Amino acid sequence: MTMDQIRYFLEVAYCKNFSTAAQNLYISQPNLTRYIASMEKELGAKLFDRTTRRVELTEYGEQLLSRAETLFMPFLRSYEDLQADISNRRRAIYVGVPRDEKLPDEVMGTIQRLNLTYPDRVYLLYHDSHRGLITGLQNRKYNLIISSDRNSRHLVGTEHFELQPLHMVLAISVNHPLSAKPGLTPADLRDDIIFFSMPRGLVSTEELAQSLYHRVGSVMNIKLLDSHSDVLACVQSCAGAAIIPDLVDMDAYPDIQFLPFHDNRSDSAWQSMVWRSGESDPSVRELIDGIVEQYPKEL
Repeated sequence: MTMDQIRYFLEVAYCKNFSTAAQNLYISQPNLTRYIASMEKELGAKLFDRTTRRVELTEYGEQLLSRAETLFMPFLRSYEDLQADISNRRRAIYVGVPRDEKLPDEVMGTIQRLNLTYPDRVYLLYHDSHRGLITGLQNRKYNLIISSDRNSRHLVGTEHFELQPLHMVLAISVNHPLSAKPGLTPADLRDDIIFFSMPRGLVSTEELAQSLYHRVGSVMNIKLLDSHSDVLACVQSCAGAAIIPDLVDMDAYPDIQFLPFHDNRSDSAWQSMVWRSGESDPSVRELIDGIVEQYPKEL
């Protein structure tokens, strides 16, 4: 198995779409399909379940993804940094950001300023799932991450800075029979699946269902997915409804109705910047400090 094969596998696993992955890798889709088929033949197991609409990891694919993120990604970043040093190219700082979420102007403005100021470095944004962001920070795939997931603020060995508050909204297809009901709440959807975008393993569906019960007064059928795009694809297909942050680009989903959802939890929800404790890399520190300086200090 080659480094390129692992890179191709990771891209398909993250995109869940062969065509998009091929575009990101600058190779043809047939070639990418052949590379993945070669990996599956070498391993003697299927890595992906393919349908006409979706690509999902099999049990063996999930195992390979977990091991690749733990073992391969740190090596790949070190290899790329070494290549940059040898060829005297711009050194890369990797910033993981959530798929389908808008970033604050303060973050984008700081990254743009630094990229235009320093010829010896470049700050790169990588879109990832909640789970990918957390594991990527832990495994040093990313130097820092932006995340709206509460779990990211409580990772051992990390620090965080709160960027902007977020509110939860109820998402339901405009073709759902209950979409026209005035004052629709999650309690009205007790017979439907309620999708959340949250890393599996960091919170159980039982814990989330219990938390939601205390807030809406009804037992709900909960299903966790890794990204907002996955969740909203299920909503579009009328597979259920969803509760997601209002940071998604709602204008990109004209076939979904977004309704206010009042979250009465005592701990406020935030989109936060998270980095490893004791970060000493001057280029990373300048990005962190530059973003923090854009926000007014509390008196």
